[in-house]
Amino acid sequence: MHAPILSQTLDRRLSTLLRHAALLVAVSVVVLATACAGEPTPTPTPEPTATSTPTATPPPTPIPSLTTVHTPRPISLPTDEASHTDPVEWWYYSGTMEDASGNDYGFHFVIFQVTNPENGDAGYMSHASVFDVAAGLREQSVRFGVGAQPQPATGFEFSVGDWTLSGDNGTHSFAAATDTFAFDLTVDANKPAVLHNETGYLEALNGWTYYYSWTDMDLLGTLTVNGQELGVIGEAWMDHQWGDFVVSGYPSGWQWFAVSMDNDYELMVAEARESDGQVITYSTLVDPSGMTTHIDGQDITIDVLNTWTSPHTGGEYPAGWRIMIPAHELSMTLTPLLDDQEFTLAFPPNTIYWEGLTETDITFGGEPVGASAYVELVGYAPPPTPTP
Repeated sequence: MHAPILSQTLDRRLSTLLRHAALLVAVSVVVLATACAGEPTPTPTPEPTATSTPTATPPPTPIPSLTTVHTPRPISLPTDEASHTDPVEWWYYSGTMEDASGNDYGFHFVIFQVTNPENGDAGYMSHASVFDVAAGLREQSVRFGVGAQPQPATGFEFSVGDWTLSGDNGTHSFAAATDTFAFDLTVDANKPAVLHNETGYLEALNGWTYYYSWTDMDLLGTLTVNGQELGVIGEAWMDHQWGDFVVSGYPSGWQWFAVSMDNDYELMVAEARESDGQVITYSTLVDPSGMTTHIDGQDITIDVLNTWTSPHTGGEYPAGWRIMIPAHELSMTLTPLLDDQEFTLAFPPNTIYWEGLTETDITFGGEPVGASAYVELVGYAPPPTPTP
């Protein structure tokens, strides 16, 4: 991997942060779910009423953190789309696209920023993958970068190796090129940003984080596969998270589901498991107008229907799910379109994860609904045994 290069170019503290950058790939789920762990089990309450997602909300009362004491503030958009100075931050995209011939593709792209709180130095890691559904082929790649990244007056702009990302006010563009695939895509938000946990701020014993998503983004651009450049259209989901928190990999981990329905609803479901075996689940439902409803874990059932063992890492991953949310008359079955959607280039190895597109069958309000979904699975691949 590229860690030796990083250690030669950064001071020891920043190098350590970079070596753990891959821990962040789905930290959102763990931190957000863990944040609920310290709360007492509530008594049953009536189904929450959907409310519109604001861009600024009164902050909750802070609780102690093992990292830094932080006084929360409301998320303000578009200002908070930009880069922050907190130790951990990332911009994450996944979605589906279609070429002019009707061929379908899945993709994911993420840039991690890790900032040294002692001197402000920053390092970057980026992951990308493309899945050709008809061919049943998936490619992946990674880039690393270090050093200052001058930012525009509004929004954000990054280069990690030869890959780029920029955005402002809900319109974002990103490009990646490798020996086996390339894409140059622009996504544009159709709905307000979704503030998870209602305020977009969460705390737990492992730190604090801000977290919001653009769950419904139109996609337009070009995709190059098999040496052929194709015009594509589609839809994307974007997560932005930043804060100061500590995350561990295998054997703790999570399942994360981002579901886009044809009736213009979106659903995020997260299930995190702690090293002591505790499991914490929660969800956010977004309606066609952008109004959101937070759903507690007691109202969600996730059953694993099948498993897949990776020939690369030996990890055993869930490979089929039934998710039920009776209070909202939601029932869905998800099946991977390809079993091997494991991202094996994550570093360190205990953070290798599965990021994949699924076939999704949903019944919502008693009616079948078409949908697509991306699933992320972390903490299932044991790290390789060190050689003496």
